[in-house]
Amino acid sequence: MSVDTRPYRFKLLRATAWANGTLDENERRTLNRFARSLFSGDEMDTALRALYLPLTLDEALASAPLPEHRGQRFGFELLHECIAMAGIDGVVDERERAFLHRLGETFRFENDFVNLLIENRPR
Repeated sequence: MSVDTRPYRFKLLRATAWANGTLDENERRTLNRFARSLFSGDEMDTALRALYLPLTLDEALASAPLPEHRGQRFGFELLHECIAMAGIDGVVDERERAFLHRLGETFRFENDFVNLLIENRPR
C-alpha cells in the first residue's frame, strides 16, 4: 500500500512560500494552482484556506508520512520543488536560503550542494 504524500508536499511548499515571512501574489497563485492540481473536494478547500496561514519548516516536517519520506531520494525531488517555490519571484533571499539549507540538512544534503541547486535553478 502506498502512502499519500500530497499533503506533506503541499505543506513543505507552503512553508517555503512563507519562509521570508510573507506570501506574495506569485507565491499565492502558484500554491493555489498546485493545490487545485493535487486535491479535489474538501481536501482542496482545506488546502486553499491554509494558503493564508504561515507554516514553519518544523511544522511541515512533523507531518512526514513515514521515515523514508525524510530520505535523500524523496528529499531531492522535494528540495527541487521548494527551490522553485523560493525563487518564484526571481530571487532567493537570505531567509529563503536559510530555510532551504535547513530543509537540505533534513535530507542529509550539504549546504554547498543546496547552494549549487539554488544557483542553477530554472529561471
